[in-house]
Amino acid sequence: MRPIPRLFQLRFTGGTVLTVFVSRKNARPIVISVADDDDFLSKEELLSVQKWLEDIKNGRTYRMQEGESLTDFLKRTEECIK
Repeated sequence: MRPIPRLFQLRFTGGTVLTVFVSRKNARPIVISVADDDDFLSKEELLSVQKWLEDIKNGRTYRMQEGESLTDFLKRTEECIK
């Protein structure tokens, strides 16, 4: 993959949202959204996601039973999730 040359530099302040569309010949365009500080996960959130992934890898999951409603599933697993 060859690098894309830097064509211009944009600077915004005051919570401006910026979305950039990059057109490519014979290909779908690429959409680039500038991340806001609120878009980044905290250390605690990242650790929580890591724990969820480990739980899934190790089979610590819950399945809905056939015909079970979402409400019943949540009630049945409520104590396990706490």
